[in-house]
Amino acid sequence: MRHPTRGIRPTDRPLGQVHGECMNDPIELTIVEPLPGAYVWQLLETDDKGESPRLLRRAFDAEDSYETALSAGQRALRTVYGITRAPAPAR
Repeated sequence: MRHPTRGIRPTDRPLGQVHGECMNDPIELTIVEPLPGAYVWQLLETDDKGESPRLLRRAFDAEDSYETALSAGQRALRTVYGITRAPAPAR
């Protein structure tokens, strides 16, 4: 089981241009709760070891639930990677 605040590491493959930079480091999606009941997603670019995080993107507004923030963060992560559709559910 993944730690809920550590997020996910979708892949280590190089990315295209984002914010004018060529990104080669992994990206982590994390959900933080700066105030009770307010959940904010953020994308962190890390080095190859998953250390030295640098804020890449963050939600503008907080969500009311962890699940909603996670879903919004996943959409943002897919946008960064250039994926236009959600993956099909496993059968």
